[in-house]
Amino acid sequence: MQRKIFCLIGGSGSGKDTQGNLLAKRFGLEHISMGGILRSEAKKGNPIAVKAQEVANQGKWVDGDTVAKLLTAYMLDLKGKGLILNGFPRSDDQRQYFPAILEETEMELVAVIHLEVSDEVLIQRMEAQVEEGQEREDTTPEIMAQRLKSYKDTIDPILQGYKENGQLVNINGENTPEQVHQDILSSLEGKVELQG
Repeated sequence: MQRKIFCLIGGSGSGKDTQGNLLAKRFGLEHISMGGILRSEAKKGNPIAVKAQEVANQGKWVDGDTVAKLLTAYMLDLKGKGLILNGFPRSDDQRQYFPAILEETEMELVAVIHLEVSDEVLIQRMEAQVEEGQEREDTTPEIMAQRLKSYKDTIDPILQGYKENGQLVNINGENTPEQVHQDILSSLEGKVELQG
């Protein structure tokens, strides 16, 4: 799994964190969300990340060039270790930057796993996260609604692009976490070695 990367995409509340952790444990890979990279770099005072975090906190997607710079730096620090990347790409311009990022970091994209969850369930899950005390600046009702709108407005070209090159895996994200994980593993058969 050296130099392999899997992307997990889906609306906020679709289960990307849960599935990313399960896949990372299964394959011995690093797991991080693009949002996590932004927040971490912003806390360090990285001026690019600080400005990007202001955009993210409004429920909007950060532009591809900014994300590419932050993601490339993070992936280079992995020194070839494999990665589960959660929440990327969020927009088609981010997707278009990805091949150059992969080339520069000498990483191979195995699959883009899309967790399909209805709007109603996404909203229920986001509200539940807030009730459980996981509130962040981007989890107010207004921002959650904006995040869902941003996702709906930008997901189609991303899905179409990865479907055309055979790297898209669509998974029903409304099942139990265990079932979703098994469905992901089944969908990856033939794409990657699943032993171990």
